[in-house]
Amino acid sequence: MKVKNKVLLAVTTALLGCSTPVAAKDNPYVKQYCSGVSDIAALVMIQRQVGVPIKDVMKSDSEYNTKEDKEVVKLVEAIALDAYSVPLYNTEQYKKQAVIQFANDAYVVCMKNTQSF
Repeated sequence: MKVKNKVLLAVTTALLGCSTPVAAKDNPYVKQYCSGVSDIAALVMIQRQVGVPIKDVMKSDSEYNTKEDKEVVKLVEAIALDAYSVPLYNTEQYKKQAVIQFANDAYVVCMKNTQSF
């Protein structure tokens, strides 16, 4: 259930507005941002576990005008691709565990990719 490091790193750096990796390390909003990434990951995994088709999660970015909006769409798409590689579980307990684990993985990857430079 690991979130892909390279895609998340690229999107994280773009969204934080960092021209260099060092700038991300010093950004005071990194924990807040990574918490948001974790929340997005949880929401996407919830959609996965209730059976929402991936095409409904993967929205076209043509309706978004700003660069930031398009970067968020890229983040959601990257997370969705990872989430939909996780099995659709039958029991509520396993579904909840999948959501929690996936969100935790997203947070850890985000923090490592923004602070380990």
